[in-house]
Amino acid sequence: MAIFRKSGKRLLFGLVLLVMVLLATRYIPTRTVTHKITIQEQAPTTRDTYEVKAPAYVLNTTAEQKIAKAMNLIRLLEASQSQTLQAAISTYRLKTGRNPPKHYDKWFAYAREKQCLIDNYDTLHKDLEPFFKLPPQEFRDRIKMLVEAGAAPDGEHSYHFIRINQGVVTGPSGRDSPVPGWMGAWLSLIEKSRSGLLLSAGSTRPESFIASNAAIISNGVALHAADIDDLALVFNPYDEPRVVYNHKQANAVQEALYSPLERVDWHRPSAEEHYEWLLERCPYRESPFSKLLNKYHGFTINPDTRVYTESLVPIISNTKLRHCFADIVVPSNYYITSSLDTQSEVDTIPWSEKIPMMFWRGSTTGGSPVNLGYAFYHRHRLVKLATNDSHMDIAFTDLVQCGYFCEHMRLNYPLAPSVPFSNNFKYKYLIDIDGNTFSQRYMPFLQSNSLVFKMTIFQEYFDGWLEPFVHYIPINVDLSDLSEKLQWAIDHDEEAEQIALNSKYFSKRFLTLDQMDCYMYLMFLELARLYSGEELVLPAAH
Repeated sequence: MAIFRKSGKRLLFGLVLLVMVLLATRYIPTRTVTHKITIQEQAPTTRDTYEVKAPAYVLNTTAEQKIAKAMNLIRLLEASQSQTLQAAISTYRLKTGRNPPKHYDKWFAYAREKQCLIDNYDTLHKDLEPFFKLPPQEFRDRIKMLVEAGAAPDGEHSYHFIRINQGVVTGPSGRDSPVPGWMGAWLSLIEKSRSGLLLSAGSTRPESFIASNAAIISNGVALHAADIDDLALVFNPYDEPRVVYNHKQANAVQEALYSPLERVDWHRPSAEEHYEWLLERCPYRESPFSKLLNKYHGFTINPDTRVYTESLVPIISNTKLRHCFADIVVPSNYYITSSLDTQSEVDTIPWSEKIPMMFWRGSTTGGSPVNLGYAFYHRHRLVKLATNDSHMDIAFTDLVQCGYFCEHMRLNYPLAPSVPFSNNFKYKYLIDIDGNTFSQRYMPFLQSNSLVFKMTIFQEYFDGWLEPFVHYIPINVDLSDLSEKLQWAIDHDEEAEQIALNSKYFSKRFLTLDQMDCYMYLMFLELARLYSGEELVLPAAH
């Protein structure tokens, strides 16, 4: 009996010890800890809302580990790219259903040399897709009619036409035609040599580039333009997009694509009718952010320019409204110019030394007031919102596009002194919000050491490369989630810093002048194929 009593005690002691070990290990954090933000989309409500959930436990990581995680995102994208011309052609055909354009092999070699993306041009393909339903002659005719429509005496229909023929870039009247200064940045990429020489962004004539580099060009250095046999291009000088046709009208798309165009008509809706006019022609109500748009953005009410054509014509623009406009989007001339500027601002302030507040300074761009309803415009709502949030330092520095309401704005929105752009980098949290269209400060913000919050309804050429909640924090158009998401960043400092690092290293790798160059080079080859019908000649299958 004594033996059984001793055995029972040993058994009981062992069971107690096992339970204690299990309970202890349950509360010891494992080394496998993720910093990824989990996004749970809510059931449809009166607005689109995302709930940001942080991990229950966060492991303190070193600076080296955080950078390594950001670099891993880059390596994953690099590894996914086609490594050979044959693989690139195969992926191209899979994505588009057609063969690549003529000289795609030259583009591929150049893109590999410059370490550009090879396969991720979905935005470009989507922009050009409607035009591939047109025969080349119809595409050429539409450009010709667009040019013949001309600019009105007041300049409201303004755009600029250039021609590339046998590698020579000319204006509308030949080589002696002046080229507007705002086109200098784009021309720097059209006529960029393989040796890396660039046309000065301030130059107004492409001939100056050709003359200054004649010796190099004569030695056989190819230009991107040299790969273009014949092409006419129309550039939009405005920030705002120009091409909208009625997606909702019965058979509108079919008519736009398949019926020969007789002329290009322009329309300028009044400020009073603009919102309803635009809403009728854009499928907002079918878009994911339809419930948010309403009258919460100045562009939808009374943009600085309101000049549109409902004809499907190829116009090259900085940006366009998502889910609506048919402009062909290219890297903004603002981004190209800033990339050419060797004196551009660089953020040298580490995360730990930044002020834990959201900062923004800017002007009242984003739509001209029609009435006192301007208070609902996106930038005005941002400034008002900040007055009730102690974590925000946000203010206007200048009143523009205010018409008869300048004094009313001055009384309701006290101005703050202007500050150098580098002042933004003192803060952990930066919000980038639309102006008249997209904001050109987005790219330098992404390349900083700060966390970027982004509100926009506009599309840019790099759409799809950046991931929300991985490289930036998206904000609803009505700003209804801004305070909540800012508070999340304040409460979860390590995850917020990781997103900032992801953005910094990714944008410094892929939002570069070389990548913009590769984007436009491919775009011009695609447009030349639309113009001529020529595509890459593939070797016969064996």
